[in-house]
Amino acid sequence: MIIKLLPFTIIFFIFASLQSFAQLVAYKTYTAFFSKQRKSIKNKYSFILGGRSHCDHCYQTLNWKSIIPIFGILFYQFQCIKCKNHISKKYLYLELTSAIYGVTFFYFSQNILLTITTGFILSTCFIISYIDIKTYFIPTELLLILIIISLWQLFFIKPAQQNLIAGYLLNSQSLTLLSSFFWLIAFLLIYFIAKNKLGFADVKLVFIACLSIDFPYSLYLPSIAAAFALGYYILLYFKHGKKTNSFLNTKIPFGPYLCLALISLKLLNVMVK
Repeated sequence: MIIKLLPFTIIFFIFASLQSFAQLVAYKTYTAFFSKQRKSIKNKYSFILGGRSHCDHCYQTLNWKSIIPIFGILFYQFQCIKCKNHISKKYLYLELTSAIYGVTFFYFSQNILLTITTGFILSTCFIISYIDIKTYFIPTELLLILIIISLWQLFFIKPAQQNLIAGYLLNSQSLTLLSSFFWLIAFLLIYFIAKNKLGFADVKLVFIACLSIDFPYSLYLPSIAAAFALGYYILLYFKHGKKTNSFLNTKIPFGPYLCLALISLKLLNVMVK
């Protein structure tokens, strides 16, 4: 029994650790490139990838117990060990959600390499979403990381499957590539027709996200993302629209909805197989 639970325990802590690291990288990336302190940070990449976690209030460096995913924040009861300021519960919820997602994905996929790769995709999506929500900008470096992980997963981790499409026998990698380029062309047309309504980084993210998921789910991904964005827009309408039309001018970053659609469809993909 213990041996059977060991892989799930490892996946649980890997996903929680990746989420904890993603939260730190997202915060440091925003600080280094977009915050008021950005001009004082000379070596930005060293700042992002180096240094240890610290309290946001007193800047005390956290000890090893504090940075244990999930359990560290519970051990100190959501307080800084030095200044006793409250630490937001959102960090615990995000790490726990990521860990549960990883365990669920592994339970259905039974593929540990695919699961860990998906963990890196999930973490990268979180950083992209965080930056996009706060700045309406997606760094090219993050897109590059995501496409490398996606191509590695597509060609080296997932077994090729044959599909009969219109009388032609095509493997799953070819179909995923075709659907990705289909959406790339479609969104390029939208980008040039509806100027200033869609960012070019969103176009690139659509292409990369479609590479990250099996056919035919790659065909559904942009539509699901649009549905998520529309749902949020409707919520804005009921919150503000009856009083004012200001919600019509509200900018909504598309990146987080693409990322949400991606991780949702990836989980659905392994659940229905």
